[in-house]
Amino acid sequence: MSVTAERGNSARSGAIRFLARLANMIAAGGIARIGERLRARFGADGRAYRQSKRADDRSFDAAGYDTGGIQRLYGLDVIGPHAAAGINHIATPAADFAAALALLDIPIPGSSFVDLGSGKGRAVLMATDHPFAAITGVEFARELHEIALANLARRAERHGSDARIVLLLDDATRFRLPSGPIVLFLFNPFDPPVLTEVAAATTASWQADPRPIRILYLNPVHQQTWRDAGWRELPGRPGLVIFAPPHDGDAG
Repeated sequence: MSVTAERGNSARSGAIRFLARLANMIAAGGIARIGERLRARFGADGRAYRQSKRADDRSFDAAGYDTGGIQRLYGLDVIGPHAAAGINHIATPAADFAAALALLDIPIPGSSFVDLGSGKGRAVLMATDHPFAAITGVEFARELHEIALANLARRAERHGSDARIVLLLDDATRFRLPSGPIVLFLFNPFDPPVLTEVAAATTASWQADPRPIRILYLNPVHQQTWRDAGWRELPGRPGLVIFAPPHDGDAG
């Protein structure tokens, strides 16, 4: 196949993903949701956000990492059948991550940190500064996963290797949660139906093995999904919703 033909196929694939994502957005929130996205992107709040984001990216990546920018998923090589449900990749702001962990009501030591939709790996890198027992990132876009691996290699050059970290190239719906306490981190990585499947699988994992699980959901566009799955809401902060199961395994 010629380069021109490959580019044409890629463009068509991207257009199909875009239209499918648009359909997902309409199904999840209606036309009003699309209007909110347009205002957030092009309005005054959007301009202020972009300025803040650029500053945050420069600060974090000054250590030699590549975690910043906005990566559109439409043209990327995505693993699994859910490309249309993915959100454009934007790295987690460092201050928001720190604030989220500060609100945890379960101990970090002994807990596993899982980032679904881990992108270039910024949240995983930030998690390494805390005494989690294990740290896992799951990303379905091959290009973002490869950048995350490179970022992890840069971290190893600076601080030494860290056996706690695992980066997986996979669809989030196929990931099985580990045993033991879990901090499940989401920075609005995907729309329903993927989030619905993830919530159902997380519920099933907890029902099979009741234990402390906390969902840290930043930019919680589809937070109702977790409520509908039976998760209880804990005190959070603007832009962050924290969910817990009905109990942590020490009650009936």
